[in-house]
Amino acid sequence: MLILAFTVVQFTLIEVPLVGYLLAPERTRVRVEDFNRWFATHLRQIGEVIAIAIGIYLVVRGIANLVD
Repeated sequence: MLILAFTVVQFTLIEVPLVGYLLAPERTRVRVEDFNRWFATHLRQIGEVIAIAIGIYLVVRGIANLVD
């Protein structure tokens, strides 16, 4: 299931801009540039959210293993 979710996210990030370039190239170019700019300026926050999510998952998994 995890591999499927990863693949869907990965290909969504590739396919959506490609379709956008076919339908509205100029508007898509601007949106992709805006997204890239936002992503570059928020890398730390994105990393923090990912680390927190992994930490919460591991704590919950540890507690679940203690209960069993």
